[in-house]
Amino acid sequence: MSLQVWLPLNGNLNNQGLANVSVTNNGATVDTNGKIGSCYKFNGSSIKVVGANIPISSWSLAVWVYITTSSSNGHQYLVGINTSTSTDFTAGLCWYHDTIGVHIADTTYLAPTSSALNNWYHVAATFNGTTLTLYLNGQSVASWDSPATPIQANDIYLGARGGNAGYFTGNLNDVRVYDHCLSPKEVKEISKGLVLHYPLNDEYISETSKVYDCSGYGRNGSVTASPTLVDSPRYSKGVKGNATITHTLFSMNKPFTVCYWVYLTTNGQTGSGKINITGNVSLYRDHDGVDKYTFSIRKTSGTTAYCTVWEPVTQGWHHLAYVCDSNSFKVYKDGVVSSYSYDVKDAWTAISLIQSNNTGLSDFRIYVTALSADDIKELYDTAGFIDNG
Repeated sequence: MSLQVWLPLNGNLNNQGLANVSVTNNGATVDTNGKIGSCYKFNGSSIKVVGANIPISSWSLAVWVYITTSSSNGHQYLVGINTSTSTDFTAGLCWYHDTIGVHIADTTYLAPTSSALNNWYHVAATFNGTTLTLYLNGQSVASWDSPATPIQANDIYLGARGGNAGYFTGNLNDVRVYDHCLSPKEVKEISKGLVLHYPLNDEYISETSKVYDCSGYGRNGSVTASPTLVDSPRYSKGVKGNATITHTLFSMNKPFTVCYWVYLTTNGQTGSGKINITGNVSLYRDHDGVDKYTFSIRKTSGTTAYCTVWEPVTQGWHHLAYVCDSNSFKVYKDGVVSSYSYDVKDAWTAISLIQSNNTGLSDFRIYVTALSADDIKELYDTAGFIDNG
């Protein structure tokens, strides 16, 4: 059981899944305003994936979708499994009467409520041989027992049914097709949108000054100095020393979440444990002699800080998280939200620098969603594991 087809659609059509497939683009274009970076825009166009051979007895589909037009006059097809000789969907995700749903054989199963245009949604459907389940943004919204019976299929189409009907108008990102039924927890993890993950332990930092991203998107960074490995709460090790780890990301609009473990010392200095996000995250010694950390976000140009958070810290490892949704900005320390909350003034810009300055860093993550308080608490409470699709 595995991820057979994984098309991030982040500016190319490379399959990162296990299936040996060929991919043909029939008019879809690259758009830089994607959910995970770039995406593909569809308008009377499609992408065909040949050779997936997904079994009908158990499967899962998942995709980020941005819908721009009403579907009041008929089906628009997002992602579907087809036979090689038929234009009918064996199983697929669709947009019908302004509602997201699943189309199997000749039957459509819809979510209980409609969805608004011009928003990104994570859509997933799973089938275990008996029950069909539809998910929106990681939450189960409907399920059906003994749905229509599909037939064995070979190909996958994006943006249309069979490549020539039911055209979808909008954008798609991060298409995944599994040959088994994902659990609700697995769907939830995928929907969080983890787009960069540096464990920062000995297995993910090479001798050639490279730090490896294990999110699956290949956003590896480079290390400008040789860090020292130290014990940490995650993955057994973290990095310490005057090491700078760099990677230039895509421009990242709200919502997003940045979180990591940092080792702070009572004799911290300005810039200790800094994470540059156009502005900075840093621990430094305040004028009253009390060790605190501060988080500020600045405009793309200029030095005006939108928010600054002060919290006392003790020497040792701390889990910090910064969560930005469409309306506010929250800071978490060791799984607990700060009493501070700030209005979001503008879109955020790319995170480009991680710096460990005589402190320690471990388990650095970036999500393209605003994680919930329970999600942050789980990251703080649980032992480390590698998230890789």
